[in-house]
Amino acid sequence: MKNFYLTFSLIVLICISYVSYKNFSSLILQSHLLKEFNENKYSDATLQLVINSEVSIPNVSVTTMPLNVMFARYYHVAGQHDKALKMLDRPIRDNPYLYTKETLKAQIYSYLDVSDSAEFYAKKAFSNLPGNAVNFELLIKSLLKKRDIKAIISAFDSVTVKTDSQFWRIYFSAVLNLNYENNTKILSQAKKAKKLFPNDKELNILSDYLLYGPINIRESVEINKKADSIFLTGQIDLAASLYVKGSKLNPSNYTFFENAGLCLYRLKRYNEAIPLLSKVVDSLNPLTGKSEYLLGMNLVELNRTNEACKFFKKSMKFNFKPAFAEASKNLSLIHI
Repeated sequence: MKNFYLTFSLIVLICISYVSYKNFSSLILQSHLLKEFNENKYSDATLQLVINSEVSIPNVSVTTMPLNVMFARYYHVAGQHDKALKMLDRPIRDNPYLYTKETLKAQIYSYLDVSDSAEFYAKKAFSNLPGNAVNFELLIKSLLKKRDIKAIISAFDSVTVKTDSQFWRIYFSAVLNLNYENNTKILSQAKKAKKLFPNDKELNILSDYLLYGPINIRESVEINKKADSIFLTGQIDLAASLYVKGSKLNPSNYTFFENAGLCLYRLKRYNEAIPLLSKVVDSLNPLTGKSEYLLGMNLVELNRTNEACKFFKKSMKFNFKPAFAEASKNLSLIHI
């Protein structure tokens, strides 16, 4: 009996040592995997470590992500897609709530242009994790190939939290790709996106494309370049007319109104400048204080000092330096 316990204890000790060794070896490998995963990088050196390893002990990483998924990702990047898919199909118990297998399968099938499978796994991953932008993008790419605009709109409606502008960028890009801009719902969404994410330049450009049309936006960009060049040559009148034209093509771009207002101020056409600058202050405000300052300058020239003072003070709140200098010329403006 004593020999039995001794043998049993020795076997248990060996098993514990073996498992500990496998866990330790896995942790070393995981340090490489997680670092490259977070940096979205893949190296041949880590791939070789993956090839020489196995995922049975342990089967999940310290982040709870299934190791077979992380391993399969390297085989996919190395061009060994069949091996990657087989690894993802292994019946290993892991964390079933991350849907990382489905996400990677969708990526692989999308790369291989197997549309039905890509859509199937992308839909499964997204429906279970509708707040994941990667899953959303994979599904939208699949639906784009079918040109299924109704399904694309429905997928966006299914996004649980729309505070991430990435969802909006993916969605609007798909809509534009299908030339489906002139839709009341989408136009309303474009306006909403501009209010939610005023500092996201890429999203604002996409929104402008939807609201005013790609042709108008591209033309307005060319007009802006031409107007800037002409302004520098001293042809203020012509520059003003070009900026006004640009504002009609893209009425959400405050610089057209602001630059036109500046030109008209220099031309002493104050009554024409005021409505353009008021448009910026009232509805397009970039919070720089420049339009408030220019509005004040035009009002001063019309002897509307009390009104001018209000706009100089607003401009000063945005720390627009010229407003302080102008106010200092007449201290009474500061105290009104």
